[in-house]
Amino acid sequence: MKKVLLLILLPSLLLAQYGKDKGQYGQRQAYGRTTGTAQPGGQSGTLAGWAYSRTVSITGSSAGNLTDYTVRICVDSLDGMQSDFRDIRFTSQNAVLLPHFMESVITGDSTVCWVKVAAIAESGTSIKIWFGNDTCQTDVSSGDAFLVYDDFNDQSIDTNLWAVGSAGQIEETVDGYLHITQGNFNDIYLCCKADSFGAGYAWKTRSRYSSSNWVRESHIGFITSRGIRSSGIAGASALAIQNQGTPDFRWRTDKGGSLTETNLNVTEAADTWYTFEARVDQDGSHALYYFDGTLNATITSNVPQADTLAFQILSYNWTYGKTWQDWVDWVWVRKYVEPEPVVAIEY
Repeated sequence: MKKVLLLILLPSLLLAQYGKDKGQYGQRQAYGRTTGTAQPGGQSGTLAGWAYSRTVSITGSSAGNLTDYTVRICVDSLDGMQSDFRDIRFTSQNAVLLPHFMESVITGDSTVCWVKVAAIAESGTSIKIWFGNDTCQTDVSSGDAFLVYDDFNDQSIDTNLWAVGSAGQIEETVDGYLHITQGNFNDIYLCCKADSFGAGYAWKTRSRYSSSNWVRESHIGFITSRGIRSSGIAGASALAIQNQGTPDFRWRTDKGGSLTETNLNVTEAADTWYTFEARVDQDGSHALYYFDGTLNATITSNVPQADTLAFQILSYNWTYGKTWQDWVDWVWVRKYVEPEPVVAIEY
């Protein structure tokens, strides 16, 4: 008899890693380095060079048939897997490779992956996970699993992806972060050039924010106004960090200039890495907000129902001549529906 593990019920696998500096994550490749591509080969339905596979069953969503949908899969270490999971691959049943992204790795224990599946029928589908390749030297974790992805690891901002404001104060560092330095009355931003988000989409980031003794604000998320803040609101579904001393993190929704805002009600610390995530359901009836992998707030008022919003990272200052710093490790955007497909590996 096959044992089926419902992986969607295991958020605790991530909690030990969130909110810590990069060194706690182990290898940099856990954040989407694209260093090679495994080529399917051999007989139909096999992946040449890989010794083992397991079926991953995906129960469809009552929202209907889904295309290019990214699902979250928690993978526990199995005999034959490399300890850093560099040898895992995901394919269709006939061994066509699927883009996957390793968000986090606990060496020798588990990894959390996001996999883009071309089609998930309402009745469900299945894919395969492959492992057991001792000669595999690099992972192929890739941001192609998402609609928008950047790990800021190239020391050069991708101007095909982003519109840039105040380019002299925003840069990609040699150690793979987006670094924003703010010191004047101006908006510093990266705004995704695609305007096709909002209801039915989710975003996530890993970032940290410095302390200051003056009034400033940063935000990240889906926005109503491209490239600038909107009457100080700056968000249709966003995280806002207001700062006069200790950072004050707030979730925001805005529709037609009407604002709903709620504090995270957590003990925030300056210069500390956290993960933040927002999910807006396909009907625009509510937004779910996650802090370090745990549901933190649900907002049901002033949620954007449009799917024509931009995604933006923005920082601005209300006190001339004062400076602070924001850091972003990575960001991504994906499709989101409720209920989400349920994923299980058949061990």
